[in-house]
Amino acid sequence: MKTNSACGKTMTSPLSVLGLLLVLVLITSAAPADAAEPEKITLSFSDAYLVYTPGTDAVGIHADGFVLSYGEGWEAAMMTPRRYHMRMIEWSDFFWLVDVDHGVFRVTDGTFGSPGGENHLVGEIDIEVFGGGPNAAPDYFQLHFDESNMIFFPITGIFQIAGDGFVLSRGKEFEIATVSAALKKQEFGSIYQIRRTFWNDFFWSVFPNQEKIYEVTNGTFGVKGGDAVEITDITVNVTP
Repeated sequence: MKTNSACGKTMTSPLSVLGLLLVLVLITSAAPADAAEPEKITLSFSDAYLVYTPGTDAVGIHADGFVLSYGEGWEAAMMTPRRYHMRMIEWSDFFWLVDVDHGVFRVTDGTFGSPGGENHLVGEIDIEVFGGGPNAAPDYFQLHFDESNMIFFPITGIFQIAGDGFVLSRGKEFEIATVSAALKKQEFGSIYQIRRTFWNDFFWSVFPNQEKIYEVTNGTFGVKGGDAVEITDITVNVTP
């Protein structure tokens, strides 16, 4: 798997990834006075996974062909060539044990980077291993989530990416621009543009009234316009 970091689209080749920093930019323009803003917008992904390259800090989060995170805020420790501890740093009372041959376990009452603790199988997460052998470390592996989404609260600016109930990112690498829908008799008055800081040639545009999301190219972030193509793999759900 390869990642074109300039555009943030998933191609083919392992990734270099780890870390998370929040830049929330609110660019507002006047919305109709009688239009409300939604309490919450949920973007549900059809295919999302975390990828890790053993022996490096290369952790990444991908969904439906887009790179969502280069993993700031994540850390990993090799226990054996086939077993790894992984966690988002804010996970204070648990971490994952990823046994590439037997599954992902949620570990409690343990010390990160040391043996021990109580292991609980996380059955929803599937492991796909690339390279390596019975006693050798993989070239890289992917953790595929059964359910995954991006949630943001327009009024408060709270933002997160989650997979199978685990918070994977607080979205610190994303910018959000609020643009007036400029349409009469609409429940919600704004369109939300979203981009990762390294998405140089495209961004997302979320239309709450239609519950649709588009990939926009040849446009200016924070301004209506550009060439928009609907992203049908991502489902939009709006909570009024």
